[in-house]
Amino acid sequence: MALIQTSELVSNIKGSIGGTTFSMNRAGLTAKKRLVGKRNLNSSQAGALNFSLQSTFAWSQLSNANKILFNNYALANASTDRYGVTKQLTGYQWFKLLNQNNLYYNGSNLTSPPAHAVPLPPPTFTINTSTGRIIVTWSTPVDTTNYYYQCFSTAPLRGNARLQRGAYRLTDIRSLDVTHVFDLTDAWDTTHNLTFTAYTEETNFNFNVLIFPIKKTSLVNGTAQTAIGFTFG
Repeated sequence: MALIQTSELVSNIKGSIGGTTFSMNRAGLTAKKRLVGKRNLNSSQAGALNFSLQSTFAWSQLSNANKILFNNYALANASTDRYGVTKQLTGYQWFKLLNQNNLYYNGSNLTSPPAHAVPLPPPTFTINTSTGRIIVTWSTPVDTTNYYYQCFSTAPLRGNARLQRGAYRLTDIRSLDVTHVFDLTDAWDTTHNLTFTAYTEETNFNFNVLIFPIKKTSLVNGTAQTAIGFTFG
């Protein structure tokens, strides 16, 4: 709700009116358009949400004995997320994490926890856009026999959003051979509903890509590597 103070003319406005937010700073009165509505989910995000709902329902159907197995697993094992932050999860949280990974890659729910194993840190990678495509190259080939690799990317940016976690969107690379050098363009296009090649002809921008490993036998996430891509239209 806006607060308007007036004399002969409007002298001070604070708050939002019709999607515009008014505020005062050292420069004086400022007005900014307020974003309304919500961003649509892409197919990968919608799928991930569906997997989350499936795993929540699966927990409700799990026997007490199996719930105890996951609770004991949680007591014995801490989780280090893709950003390198270590957390102590509950049995339910571990069940959700492991099952969402298993649903995403294997299409089935777990009923008991697998043996715990943490993925080795991945090598660094670079992004080359000089050909009008997004080419990702690992500094050394990665192990695709024992690990899955999950990718998140950002839409076109003017600044570096590497630390802005909310800017990343799940980018499906399951059908790609990501062992050493791979083309991310089509997956990026699908993720952000853009055509990368056409987009780069008009606008200079940068974007970020985040990739982390998941151990196939344990379904545990590893820490991520990130890289920034630049384009010059």
